[in-house]
Amino acid sequence: GAYRRFRLTPILQIQPNEGNEDSVYDAFKDASIGRQFSVYRRSEIPVRWHYSQCRRIMDILVVPDPGFVFDDFRPSITLSSAPASSKRKFGVHGYDNEVMSMKAFFLAHGPRFKRGFQAKPFSTLDLFPLIAHLMGFGPAPNNGSLENVIAMLN
Repeated sequence: GAYRRFRLTPILQIQPNEGNEDSVYDAFKDASIGRQFSVYRRSEIPVRWHYSQCRRIMDILVVPDPGFVFDDFRPSITLSSAPASSKRKFGVHGYDNEVMSMKAFFLAHGPRFKRGFQAKPFSTLDLFPLIAHLMGFGPAPNNGSLENVIAMLN
């Protein structure tokens, strides 16, 4: 074949064989038109995903829209996305974290938390500095911010 594929549900990673980079990308990009998935070259992966710099990421990413999965349970993959059917019910994570259905639910109770308080949505990265603060020590370097969640504390 012209490429190798690796599945990291829900994402497909494609590694074109040398010399096939453009033709493989173009074929996947053409197949995505009007369908429920997007195709990215490694250099096109959205920066906010913090994904493109990892050495384990292949040259092409094929990403289904939330609510869709690639039906690659058969030996050969079809270039289509299919919603989870009533026969196959399962949950999958790994979609764009800006999509509301990918947001985490956070519930806290205790003497340090405001009673009945409803926080605005925040990144789960902010939980590490919050927990470190509650335990009374400074967190190690991280990408979270205590400022984003401090309002929920008394």
